[in-house]
Amino acid sequence: MEKIENSLKQLSQIWQKFQIEWYLNIYKSKSKEISFTPVWDEILVSEDSDINLVLNIIKNNKKLTIKLNSISYEDLCSKIEDNLWLLDVWTADSDIYLYPVKNILDINEIKFDIDEISWDFLLKQRNKVKNFEYASNISIEWFSYSLNVDERYFINSLWAFKSHKSSQNTYFLWLYYNTHEFSDTEYEVFYSSNCELVTSDFISKTQDKLLSKINPQTSKLNSWIYNVTFKNNLAWDFLDILLSSVSWEKIRQWISFIKKDDIWKKIVTDKLNIKSIHNIDNSPFNRFFDSEWIDTEDITIIKNWVLSEIFLDSKNAKKYWKEPVWNPTYANIELIGDKKNDFLKNSSFLFTNLMWLHTIDYSTWKFALEWEWFEINNSKIWNFIKNVSISWNILDLFWNIESFWNDIYEHSAIKSGSITFKNQQIII
Repeated sequence: MEKIENSLKQLSQIWQKFQIEWYLNIYKSKSKEISFTPVWDEILVSEDSDINLVLNIIKNNKKLTIKLNSISYEDLCSKIEDNLWLLDVWTADSDIYLYPVKNILDINEIKFDIDEISWDFLLKQRNKVKNFEYASNISIEWFSYSLNVDERYFINSLWAFKSHKSSQNTYFLWLYYNTHEFSDTEYEVFYSSNCELVTSDFISKTQDKLLSKINPQTSKLNSWIYNVTFKNNLAWDFLDILLSSVSWEKIRQWISFIKKDDIWKKIVTDKLNIKSIHNIDNSPFNRFFDSEWIDTEDITIIKNWVLSEIFLDSKNAKKYWKEPVWNPTYANIELIGDKKNDFLKNSSFLFTNLMWLHTIDYSTWKFALEWEWFEINNSKIWNFIKNVSISWNILDLFWNIESFWNDIYEHSAIKSGSITFKNQQIII
């Protein structure tokens, strides 16, 4: 990227030449991936390198966005000269202005050189999965192993310059169980900022999750009020729904269950405290600046059951006469508070999977979903039930949190363990 950085030094001249406010986003990515589909004994190998530039020009509260494939100063000037007249065509939009980002920030979190990692290394990871001794009736549905290096650059007419270079390793295993009586699938995913080896423990964990479901039963319990637990990989999905509503844009448009008057009111149980941490060592989910290039910082989003901070972009900050708070490209989300060891204790159902999460009604926050669950007796898994339809309200869930558990699910920007909700109506 030395060529890009040298070219960027020329860009300050654009201000003198055109007297416009502007900012330039540059995204460069490089990737290697191998995927394996054993049904056809098929291997897909891909390698990609891509660069994408987006120039935004602001004049008289009008905005022009131009996508480019060259970083040269001459090409940028040519594009501006060709299109600048468009900013005098439409009525001015008072929401559009350049937030005064002025600082310099250069972060390098690249942990490996992708060009030095051979295809033989990726094939060895595939072979570990392929040659693993699986239990009877279990086969590989799909496996993928990928390496990515991303570089993001930003520069504006105030001569702010920011960059964030990062690496990510992801591998995904999807297993299939099949007999004449029963079939099902299960998967596991792993994220890291380092280049990691696929381990036997990772494969065994995926297989054990699938084996625990191979003998589904009819329910032995009756419809009633029960405590229920969402497994960690499911709990973070619901926390993500909550966090997606913590946005001034959605509140202003009335598409959030949170209203403007609710911001300093109790919106969830007092057991729930959530913090966003912008930088954790070796996390692939770090964010040092947001999509508007405002520097991020650690913020406590929910504290003592109320919103203590809220994602506020510059557009809505202007509407409400406030300063922006870096907006919803949230980083490492952590639940703050006491976490218990046994997530099956005092619970009757363990929910592990669901379908149709996208069908939630965002006006009422009700949902009707298809679930898989384990019935629990004396803190032990007793009975697996498949394809159960459940109808709930998300707000009722967050008002009725009983406890959090310390089985943290690491493979997401949201670091959550399993969550137990009390007094939920179960219809069987």
